[in-house]
Amino acid sequence: MDTKTTVQNTSKAGGISGPMPDPALTTLSTGATLGQIVNNPSKTDLKEAYVYADKVYDIQFGSGGIEELEGKLKDKKESVGETMYKILVLAYKHCEGKLLIVRPYFRVLVDAAEEHIVSKHIEASRKAGAADERPIGQLIPSWSVYKSTISKGLELGIDPDTRREGTDSLLYPTAAKYRKAVDEKVKATASGGTGAQTGSDRKSDKEVATVTALQTKGWSPSLAAAMTVMCQGLNMLTVADQDRFAPALLEISSEVAELVGQRKAEAEAAAKARKETESVAPVAAEGTPADTGEDLDAGTRAAMQKALDAETDGKAAEPTKRNSKRRGARAA
Repeated sequence: MDTKTTVQNTSKAGGISGPMPDPALTTLSTGATLGQIVNNPSKTDLKEAYVYADKVYDIQFGSGGIEELEGKLKDKKESVGETMYKILVLAYKHCEGKLLIVRPYFRVLVDAAEEHIVSKHIEASRKAGAADERPIGQLIPSWSVYKSTISKGLELGIDPDTRREGTDSLLYPTAAKYRKAVDEKVKATASGGTGAQTGSDRKSDKEVATVTALQTKGWSPSLAAAMTVMCQGLNMLTVADQDRFAPALLEISSEVAELVGQRKAEAEAAAKARKETESVAPVAAEGTPADTGEDLDAGTRAAMQKALDAETDGKAAEPTKRNSKRRGARAA
């Protein structure tokens, strides 16, 4: 077997393949060739390599190693979620467990907490020499993850106060278990199960305009147009961003409800006054209240007058018809 073939074969065993360089470049001063070197590693070098390997093992798995630190880091990240979960519980209690109110109120509390954290960090970093003005998502990534997860859970209708069947034990006592429930429901939704609308299920602007037009039929044109623009805009936002507008819309809804009650009271008062007026109005000969027709529009009054005229003409013609019949009978 020639030297070139030997070098080619042994080089493959060492994990090297392809065309070989000039043999002078792969031969040591001792005369050892590439094939001899890779097939007979130095025992001293191997022993030292094992020492380094042990150090790497200790770095990864030893006391205070990466594995242990990652476990502690994981626990710390979960602590962020558990702390935020307490904000959810706070919102839940304040809103008496009504999820439609819990969801936006939770966002209000969390947003306020975020501003507090960012402001506190800016101040602390400024005192340290350089103001760090990064947003919360960069400062505490796990905060944003749990914020999004809890908001999604409330959107999907997952009640944090759900109890295990037949017991008083909470089904989701921790943020981790609540997050797991959310993930499972999201997966079920994506695979065709029931659940909240996903981003791909959103309607187009044209579809939103069509639906809004049906809902606002007969409304003020300016308000109907405003509703269409608002709904199209909200449709483009994430659920988290949509929640920011919920408090303002609830406030408007309260004002609308108050005005509806006011208008209803006014209508009832007007109807009562009209009834009292009718009870003391002049009575016609046949015992019915006199109807002047003053509260009718012009078209209705004209139609009623035409009917009365026709009735009068008919009554006037009756004697003439009877006389004609009598004359006809005598002639016969």
